[in-house]
Amino acid sequence: MGIGDLGWIAGNSRNFAAVAMVSAAIVALSAAAASAAAPEAPVTEAATVVTGTTATLHGTLNPGASATVSYDFTYARGESCTEGATTPEGGPVTGKAIKVSTSVSELEANTEYSFCLVANLTESELTESTSGAPQSFKTLASAPVVASASTSAVTPFGATLEAQVNPENETTASCTFEYGETTAYGSSAECSPATLEGAETQLASAAIAALEPGTAYHFRAVVANATGTTKGVDGEFSTLPLEAPIVSGESVSELTSTHATLRAQVNPNYQETTYSFEYGTSESLAGAITVAGGAPLSAEFAELPVSTSIGSLAPSTTYFYRVTAENGTGKMEGPVEQFTTTAVPVVSTGGAARITRTSATVTGTVNPAGAPSGYSVVYATQADYEAALASSADPYGRSTATAGLPASYETQAVGPILIDELEPGTTYHYAVRAANAVGTTTGNDGTFTTAPATPPIVTTGGADGITQNTAAIHGSIDTRRLATISQFELGTSPFAGSLVSASVDGASGTVLSVSASFGNLLQPGVTYYYRAVARNRDGTTYGSESSFTTAAFPPIFTVPPALALLPNPDASSLESKPGTGPVKLTNKQKLAKALKACAKKPKKKRAACRRSAQKKFGTHRRK
Repeated sequence: MGIGDLGWIAGNSRNFAAVAMVSAAIVALSAAAASAAAPEAPVTEAATVVTGTTATLHGTLNPGASATVSYDFTYARGESCTEGATTPEGGPVTGKAIKVSTSVSELEANTEYSFCLVANLTESELTESTSGAPQSFKTLASAPVVASASTSAVTPFGATLEAQVNPENETTASCTFEYGETTAYGSSAECSPATLEGAETQLASAAIAALEPGTAYHFRAVVANATGTTKGVDGEFSTLPLEAPIVSGESVSELTSTHATLRAQVNPNYQETTYSFEYGTSESLAGAITVAGGAPLSAEFAELPVSTSIGSLAPSTTYFYRVTAENGTGKMEGPVEQFTTTAVPVVSTGGAARITRTSATVTGTVNPAGAPSGYSVVYATQADYEAALASSADPYGRSTATAGLPASYETQAVGPILIDELEPGTTYHYAVRAANAVGTTTGNDGTFTTAPATPPIVTTGGADGITQNTAAIHGSIDTRRLATISQFELGTSPFAGSLVSASVDGASGTVLSVSASFGNLLQPGVTYYYRAVARNRDGTTYGSESSFTTAAFPPIFTVPPALALLPNPDASSLESKPGTGPVKLTNKQKLAKALKACAKKPKKKRAACRRSAQKKFGTHRRK
């Protein structure tokens, strides 16, 4: 919209508000344009007072009468004044031809720099900067700078001299360290590295030797480039005094009953050093044996390992030893140390306790005699022990698992050690036995007898429910706290029956009430003999024998053949009384078995089945 359009808008009463808004916008835009107007470009002027590391930068500002500006200088190596450093902000200033300047430092010598004056106009948080054309200058060449002096690796005969050097952007022509007992110095050594370059401070050093021990020295670094020579500040150090060797770290290894290796560490303390070992059974080392060391140790400052092997020692004996080292300054004796040679373990067998039918525990003591040892309890029955002794064999044929003890010279208690799986009521010989690399020791022999065997206690009870072919028999069994098989022996002759399983009716602690029932299996009018039987791991026990007689048929009936006792279904897996074999069935027993099978057939076929059985096995026929 142009200014000419305002008349048209003003002529229309409906657009008075629009005229006011547009006018205000035009005024605001004009004010903003006036505020953001860039100041006149500043003028960058030549630098002055240029040295190897400093310069003064100049320029002229022209902000005008209505503007206020701040300013700074930017500078950098090379042809551009950007992407370098910026001086602190100056101003504010107002007016024309205002001269400004700023000094800069820490420049690199012999280096081309460019710089620009920059004017900064800030209005309503909006800053606009205008930069003047660049100017350039070159810093002056400078002699090297030696910043500090120090030493390291000082010994009685030498040291390393050090200095921090800035070559000032010129390759050094020379770098040396001067040193001597006074500030007149008198000796010199080249730096390492021999040539320094660049504009950064860097380390130069020189290792010097052939110094006098315990002596004070002066030194300084002297560095030159094409511009000039710089002599660093004077430094001082003292070489270390000469001292006797240092002995430390005495120890013993590879120790046996007759041999040991003596070890130590010897520091020669910068001088060639010899050494030796002394050992004997006297703590004062009176009459000790001396063993010379190997080749002399080199002249250095380090803990060097030395050792010697000695033999023909007595077992289980305490020896004393020390290491002696000597150099040009003096002799050093290490402390007197000791070791004890190993031997077979020393063993004592203790008593047996917690003796049961099948187990016992044993204690004892073992002294490993300086070597790792294993120990166990060895044992045998009285009979086996005597038989082994008679044949000059090891009398102990069995052993518990082996346990271990570390190397020690202390007597240590061992146990209780469990011996199990023993036989009841048996006498055993036992001993604690220990072994190490030297040998085996068996302690004194001891004996114990396990608790007696506890076979079951059996009582045969009465019989009831007796008819022509049924009965129930009873008894009781004390298991003696062991797993027990309960049975009855039943037969028609005394002590000659078959074994049948018993069922448990009830229990009171370890006592079981047992019984066995026979339904339609017995023969009428027959006397049966029975007794309770029980078996556990300690044996088999028979109760007293009892008997009962089944009822006979009435006289008006023909007495049927006697029914045979059918074997228990599991009888084949049970023990029978010792001395008895399987019982062969009689015709009567076979008849009873056949009649029982007939009872399981359909009702219509039972009569024919019975007649067939009577014909085959019976001795009487019914009329």
